[in-house]
Amino acid sequence: MVKFFSILSLGLIFFSTPIIAKGNVASTAQSSIAAIINNDTILVSELNARIKLFLLSAGMDENVENRKQVAEQMLNRMIDEKLKLQLAKKFDLVATKEEIDDGFANVAARNNMNPAQLEEFLKSKRIPKSLLIDHIKADIVWHTYIKERHQSTIQINDQDVKSKIAEYKSNKMAEQAQLAEIVLFYNKGDANEKSTTANYAQKLINEIKRGANFAMVAQQSSHSASAALGGDIGWVMVSNLDAESKKAVDKMHPGDLSIVQMQNGIRILILRNKSVGGEANKVDTMLSFSQVIMPLPASPTMEALESLYQQTSSVSKNAKSTDGLAKLARSANEAAIVKMNNDVPSSNLNPQLRDILMKMPLNKASDPIRVEDGFLVFMVSKRQKVSPTDPTEDDIFRNILEQKLGQLSQRELRGLRRVAFIDLRV
Repeated sequence: MVKFFSILSLGLIFFSTPIIAKGNVASTAQSSIAAIINNDTILVSELNARIKLFLLSAGMDENVENRKQVAEQMLNRMIDEKLKLQLAKKFDLVATKEEIDDGFANVAARNNMNPAQLEEFLKSKRIPKSLLIDHIKADIVWHTYIKERHQSTIQINDQDVKSKIAEYKSNKMAEQAQLAEIVLFYNKGDANEKSTTANYAQKLINEIKRGANFAMVAQQSSHSASAALGGDIGWVMVSNLDAESKKAVDKMHPGDLSIVQMQNGIRILILRNKSVGGEANKVDTMLSFSQVIMPLPASPTMEALESLYQQTSSVSKNAKSTDGLAKLARSANEAAIVKMNNDVPSSNLNPQLRDILMKMPLNKASDPIRVEDGFLVFMVSKRQKVSPTDPTEDDIFRNILEQKLGQLSQRELRGLRRVAFIDLRV
């Protein structure tokens, strides 16, 4: 099922050791408590809501199998957030109302909503607003803690920055790959965790191939700092990749997914694009477009399918703008799912979708496209060519700093877990 909802991950999202759930979290019959973390608890109802939020954000079907597959990872992420908030309380670190409001507003903006609309959306899906607020708070205070504790100890000299700039310039003419990743770690030597993680990775790949949003899956599942950017790691020199990743990328075409085995984890790679001889730095096209899903009812008949097609065709023919398309779709079908996408680099899109959007006339909706659970319509409102700019010394400095802080935060979180009392009840 194709759904659209995204969660903003503030700051960095870090490594967490996988936890094996003991049972089916979807049932509340066994216990109302999912886990105890020192003096805090996670309720089964909270875990179920977090699972629902993840499935919505990733565009995955909310069925029993999917809930069971993601339960372990979501519980693990919630435990991490409890530990972060506990440490912040110990050091009197708080997220201000302004920071929380800004974080919530950013989540809303990324989904083309205002805060009131996002609040209503959460209410309609029976997802407590407090669940998202805790997620935002944990990222804010953790990022503050890591910076206050470690930033003054990190040494980045001018030579480090100049070397990175020189490397960037030399990379322009080499073979490059535009990649995104999902990294899943497990305890080395634990065969059961390795098998569970491998199965979960394959599940994610299957869902992404069926239409799940790679960036949203990465934000909620990946243990890499790149999760904060939806898994994007940008253009990289193919020759600089580790041996296993290079072997995989050499065989991949744009849009392909591949699993790469790491020393203590699994890396899912998606190839956005490939280039040689400076092509990675050519002019790109920024696209603004809307997409509408007109969903089928449960167990639809042929008559229902035909009726929905006619309804979608009418919306498509009468829409004169992206706003108009959204209004007509919602008026015709209250279950319509609308997503506005503003200033998206065409190079970030999969080749099939990029070809469709680049050829469409502006402000003219596409014909209905049959998807698994209904009909999909696109409309492009803007295409603008842009030239990439070279990173400044400040850009390079910030990138190096964030990378080093990310490594230190992984170590901090592992330490918190080692000394924490964690009692799993599901």
